[in-house]
Amino acid sequence: MPILVFGVFQIGELDECERVVGEAIEVGYRSIDTAQSYGNEEAAGNAIAKSGVSFVLCEELGIGFVAYGPLGTGFLSGKYSSQKEFGNDDYRSFMGRFKPEVMENKQAVLDLLSSIAEDKGATSAQIVLAWELAQKDFIVPIPGTTKIHRVEENLGAMKIEFTQKELAAIDSVLADLEVDTTYY
Repeated sequence: MPILVFGVFQIGELDECERVVGEAIEVGYRSIDTAQSYGNEEAAGNAIAKSGVSFVLCEELGIGFVAYGPLGTGFLSGKYSSQKEFGNDDYRSFMGRFKPEVMENKQAVLDLLSSIAEDKGATSAQIVLAWELAQKDFIVPIPGTTKIHRVEENLGAMKIEFTQKELAAIDSVLADLEVDTTYY
C-alpha cells in the first residue's frame, strides 16, 4: 500500500481539525504529519486516537510515525539550563518549556541524558535521537537545524547502541515525568 503524507497546517478550530484528520485516515492516508498542526496538536491526536491508529496499528499497516521536534526545540539537547535567558527575538523566550521552573522540574531527565551521553562519549542530543530510533522501526525523528555541525552531530545518533538497562533507565525517568502540553 502506498504511503500518503498528510500535513495538518492551521486547519482551524479543534473540531474542524479533528474532522479533517479523521477523513484523511478514512480515505487512506498512512503518514500524518501532525508537526504542521501548530496549535491543533490536540485535535490531530484526538482524530488519530478515534480512528484506532496506534503504534500497534502503525506497525501492522506499515504506517510511518514522524516524530517532529525530537529534541524539544533544543530543550533535550542539554545545551540550556534554567538560568538561560533568551532574547525577545528568540522564539524560545515564549515557550513554557524553557521557563526556569519547568526546566528545574524536568532536570532529572536532563541529568540522566547527560550521564548516559558522558558514558558513551556522545551528546545528550545524540542520546535522545538514538533512544527514539530504538523504540520502533517505523518511528522517524526529524530534528531540524540550520547548522552543518548539528546535522553531523545528529547523524552520530545512528552509531549509538543501548543496553536494556540503559533503555529501562530512560523509560523509567520518562514514566515519572509529568507532561503538560501547555508548555510547548
